Amino acid sequence: MSNIYQQVLEKLLEHFTHAQRAALQLLVQRLGVAAGGIDRLGQFKVLVAHGGGSTSGQCLALVRAAQLSVAVRHPGTFQLRVATYRHSGMGRAVMENIERGYAALSLHDDPRVELLVLDDQQVHPYDPLAPLSAATRLRNRTDLLVNGHLSGGDGRTSLCHGCYLGRADFYQRAMTCNGGVQAMVSAQSPMRQRRYLAWGLRVARQAGLGDRGEEGSGDSALDVIGRLGEAYYRQMYGEKIGSRRLPRPRRKAHVHWVHMDDLLAVAPQQHWRLLVEFLGFRFSAQALGFSETACANPLLMAHLRGLRAERVQQRTYAEGVEEYLQAAPQLMTRKGMPDHLVDLMLSAYDDPHKLQERRVLANEHGQANYQVSEEQLTCLLFSPFVDGGKGLAGYLVRCHPECVAALAPLHQVLQGSRNDEPMTRWLVTVSGLPIQALRRLYSQRGASGPGPQTLIARLRAGDPDGARVQLLDPVTGQTTTERVCGR
Repeated sequence: MSNIYQQVLEKLLEHFTHAQRAALQLLVQRLGVAAGGIDRLGQFKVLVAHGGGSTSGQCLALVRAAQLSVAVRHPGTFQLRVATYRHSGMGRAVMENIERGYAALSLHDDPRVELLVLDDQQVHPYDPLAPLSAATRLRNRTDLLVNGHLSGGDGRTSLCHGCYLGRADFYQRAMTCNGGVQAMVSAQSPMRQRRYLAWGLRVARQAGLGDRGEEGSGDSALDVIGRLGEAYYRQMYGEKIGSRRLPRPRRKAHVHWVHMDDLLAVAPQQHWRLLVEFLGFRFSAQALGFSETACANPLLMAHLRGLRAERVQQRTYAEGVEEYLQAAPQLMTRKGMPDHLVDLMLSAYDDPHKLQERRVLANEHGQANYQVSEEQLTCLLFSPFVDGGKGLAGYLVRCHPECVAALAPLHQVLQGSRNDEPMTRWLVTVSGLPIQALRRLYSQRGASGPGPQTLIARLRAGDPDGARVQLLDPVTGQTTTERVCGR
């Protein structure tokens, strides 16, 4: 097997540029320092979190090259743990990218490599054929719908916040299971980590969750965001449902964070040959090529923009999608994508027929991965149930005029003072949520409701993730800065 791994290393190095070879040497040095010396790497285990995106692929290839190059020169090399956080946004194309990369790097049969997946808060051995668990699908679906109603249909809040907060739980479980790890390589810069922590501490204090944690510490950032996640679920679903989440594990020893952001930042355009030719990375038009986690959220976020323009603002679906696509060239260029690939991604929307195809594809993706329909997405854009059903009348007038006469009885059903099976069934169908969840929404304030900010509103206001891009507001004609999915 040593000959096979030697061949893998040689092929990897053939696809490395001069800058990438220099980055490899620096990474080996950093890992050696973290281990207390190169000769101690044989007792060292390193974690790589693989989200399926291009940055994750580059990071894994560099760490694998480091592992194999150390093995050539020293008696032992470090153990490698690769873990993936699975969620509904990770469609088949993402998992296929991960599998092709694992195969190219010969990870499956190497005893020095451990491949794991977190699904339904539990760590499992990686299985490329295993479907996403029903429990995770249900949780992600409910998160999308409840978040959507509480945030007024904000696309990023609806699709990304639950996943984002869940990453803290993922990191902790991936670090501690099966004896734990001594180090985690991170593609995030120390500045970005400090921004995460500052955001977490600020929202935690505002929510009365305390402010434990040391500035700049990755470990404490996970603890803070983990507590935020627990509070987030309690607010959305109540104490009883929120408490069903498994306890977060506690680390017994400090984990070294080995930063790689500077090693991956050199000449990003030069990474594409490694990604495409060696790792077999395929860019998904669903993700517009720029989502960091390679989930198809950009497809649904563009779809939500189109639906908001068409159904809420009474403009055209195309106008709403075009507003979202203003961000795409900026984001793809930041990731170093070649111009021809940027043009290819955007061409999927460049005429009415293609736009209709994308709308169908978005609905198919929503149904297949989240079990939500266009009708249910439209409902959350109106957020008709929060704040005591303040928006219910307007929603009925715009989308279900045949039900306007039933406004008062519908309020009574939502208040719980009336039992009406046909009305209950209708509410469940158009919203996608059980009546218990709708009644809880009825008693909650939306993100823009009166009084102190809700936790979801605070999370949204200070969101450190996502990219900031300049978009033209079609209503005011002014340019605004907005966070969208992608980096």
